[in-house]
Amino acid sequence: MTPKTLLQRKEVSETQWGVAAPCTSDIFKTRSHQHKPLSLKWDHRLSRESASRTGSSLKNAFKHLRNTDVISLGGGLPLSEYFPFESMDLGVLSLNSPNGHENAHLQSTKHDMSDGLSIYDLTVALNYSQGSGSAQLLRWITEHTEMVHDPPYADWQCTMTIGNTSALDMALRMFAHRGDCVLSDDYTFATAVETATPMGISFVGVEMDDQGMIPDSLWDTLENWDATARGGSPRPFLLYTVPTGQNPTGTTQSVQRRRNIYCVAQKYDLIILEDDPYYFLQLDPFVTAEEDVVVPMECHPSDQVLEMVVPSYLSMDTDGRVVRMDSFSKVICPGARVGWITASQQIVEQYKHHADTSTQSPAGLSQLALFKLLDEQWGHAGYLDWLLHIRREYTRRRNFTLAACERYLPRRVVSWKPAQAGMFQWLRVKGSSHPQAGTKTMEEIEEEIWLESIKQGALVARGSWFHVPSGRTDGDIFFRITFAAASLDNIAEAVSRFGKAVTQVYHLENHRRRDSCRQEKSPVSPNPNPPAAVDPIIKPTLPTPTTMTKITILGAGIAGLSIAAQLPKTHAITIVARDLPGDHPSSPTWASPFAGATWLGMDGSPAREQQMQRDGFAHMWKIAVAAPESSVKRVEMHDLWDDDDDDRRLEDVWYYGRMPGFRVMDGDELPEGVARGMCYMSWVLTPTVFLSWLRERLEAAGVAFKRANVRSLADLKGMGHDVLINAAGWGARFLGDVADQDVEQVRGQTVLVRTDYDKVWTRRGKDYTYVIPRGDGTAVLGGIKQYGNTDTSVDSSLRDDILRRVHEGLPNVFPEKPSEFDVVRDIVGIRPQRKTGVRVEKEELDGQTVVHAYGAPGGGYVYSFGLAREVAKLVDEIELKVPKTKL
Repeated sequence: MTPKTLLQRKEVSETQWGVAAPCTSDIFKTRSHQHKPLSLKWDHRLSRESASRTGSSLKNAFKHLRNTDVISLGGGLPLSEYFPFESMDLGVLSLNSPNGHENAHLQSTKHDMSDGLSIYDLTVALNYSQGSGSAQLLRWITEHTEMVHDPPYADWQCTMTIGNTSALDMALRMFAHRGDCVLSDDYTFATAVETATPMGISFVGVEMDDQGMIPDSLWDTLENWDATARGGSPRPFLLYTVPTGQNPTGTTQSVQRRRNIYCVAQKYDLIILEDDPYYFLQLDPFVTAEEDVVVPMECHPSDQVLEMVVPSYLSMDTDGRVVRMDSFSKVICPGARVGWITASQQIVEQYKHHADTSTQSPAGLSQLALFKLLDEQWGHAGYLDWLLHIRREYTRRRNFTLAACERYLPRRVVSWKPAQAGMFQWLRVKGSSHPQAGTKTMEEIEEEIWLESIKQGALVARGSWFHVPSGRTDGDIFFRITFAAASLDNIAEAVSRFGKAVTQVYHLENHRRRDSCRQEKSPVSPNPNPPAAVDPIIKPTLPTPTTMTKITILGAGIAGLSIAAQLPKTHAITIVARDLPGDHPSSPTWASPFAGATWLGMDGSPAREQQMQRDGFAHMWKIAVAAPESSVKRVEMHDLWDDDDDDRRLEDVWYYGRMPGFRVMDGDELPEGVARGMCYMSWVLTPTVFLSWLRERLEAAGVAFKRANVRSLADLKGMGHDVLINAAGWGARFLGDVADQDVEQVRGQTVLVRTDYDKVWTRRGKDYTYVIPRGDGTAVLGGIKQYGNTDTSVDSSLRDDILRRVHEGLPNVFPEKPSEFDVVRDIVGIRPQRKTGVRVEKEELDGQTVVHAYGAPGGGYVYSFGLAREVAKLVDEIELKVPKTKL
């Protein structure tokens, strides 16, 4: 266990466990928080109703029952002998049993406390309680909150709720007046809006992207708020957000996104209502939507769960402006109706005043069951084991659902991005491609699809149910599906039915999907095995249709080959290049054969490029299992960061916690001068082997290769293609009709040495260095990036410097003297990099339909199949408009 899970509980008086005993989190915090600042005061934000509430005078009197000499005749607390329940027995799944199905038996009676067997029994649980809930369960909740979030101000408190919807209802009554507005994502939890509407409170949407709410849009909405145009509503001060596994879109705000939004909240004095029931359903990175190859789920030690989740708003709240709503509904069971809020003492006390005179506490039987499970049976470490278990299960279900989407939904009009957390997958349907898009509204098209889906036998949620007006218009339609509520077989069947509905409504009956030639066994199954006749990496060749799209790809490096592998084989594909896989890599300007060829995330990438990198990782990860002869091999990665940037936090790195086997490295694993490091599983390959292997499979699937020295895209007009894909790498700078001056030439020099070292080791910063094993008893040592330098001769002084740095980083592996390295050869290559980022876009150029696909910043293999997937989507869009070439 991590030190965080080794809690030293405070000693608590036995009188604290009595019937309706008042309590606060301060009694149960395991360490002092007095060194932290106090929260701000929120009197100016309380509603008139809330400010006038003083709680229950009867419940306040129960504090005197701590004195055991006091006889109570003042409250209506029945004697337990008049409760008809004598005992409660629960069978609890044991995660540690060999078959996973043996139960642990938990029991409670009316006499456990008097017999000294427990601090909580039916005598207390079946009676009235404080609005804050039982002291016994509140202790566990307080410890959990302290362990997971550790709020950075002193006077934080927890109090129980009967679920997050009730907590939101209470929060709105505490802060808002009729006519007020609440800010939220422009697609948000429908029940939240429906809770507010009868109170006369309106939600106003803030634009979002694939990380949820956009901070600049939030700032713009607040800065330019026009009360007159909003019917007299003052500028909002309540911000409602579901930051993790957002309902309905499945997006998760990164830590930097949360910090930026919090800064806006500070500037405009907002209170953040952090509704986070899916916090521990942050899923493993999406591996692949293709189920031809079983990719085993990665195992993470349960004591690393807390390092795998994105920090909450509460954990960065220095002001006490966050009201965090947690719940057991998504991770234990929704019927228990037990949750809690964490906020400043002032806000929690006001919440308790509301609860004491309205909802009261959660049901005593639910609290007792959770106490027996979480406190007496599992403890905090056992709960983390359970959270890790359901994370794996929901990751498996998410991946399975995406496989069904890939297989059954027409990609010409339906697209999606993998859910990062939660229980829902968000689907986008292209409204403009509907046959009657010019005469029907998006709402009418959505209605048509929804009704047809019901007719086909699949119920999905309409995106309009979740839409909050934001001032922007969207030309697409959305639907939400869940991967939590049905068996895997039924998920596959329901997605298939929804796909049929979209196909019917869009008149795509003759549309040939990419995977339509899959074998006739269960189309999606938890453990599919590809038949020998079907290549698991290359899209299979379909029976020859009467028409097909003709594609020319310029460039035979990793980008061009990956694109060819991702395009459906209903296309006639020709790859044209000066250098082809299998050639002796004599040209230093053909970068692919010289690359390091491992997966190391590009820090600072925009969201679109992050997705390409994730997809590139997933596809190669699969190949490592499906085709070991490709040379792709899974390896352990040590990703180190110099200490020259003391403000840099690993949590800020976009792939932090998202990689298989992820952990933060201990200090004794780091060499001198390195401040921090991550360890996770990655992959590596041998470029010359991989490129030749992939070419062979492409040729077997019908892809043609042609050698030519192309000086401009106009040179290829005679190919007669429908679409030309420009994957020329740094050649894009020199093509006469492209002449992209943002493409830079970057000189790299490495040393290939013999070694048994089998991990990838990288060090970023002023001493940029790496060791990349090839899997054949050699490793590539680097590194250097020299911009604008095209000298292809070996720099001997640079060579010695690389070897010196490698020794300093791994002194127990590599020798101190350069002469003692077992050098195979020196390698110098010129690789392309685009200053403005990777270019994947369509263009009509001199009568040709061109898709540009180049410029990956020093990571062609990192992007590879992810870039190819983006290109395939653009080709799909073009196909809707471009007549196919007659055969």
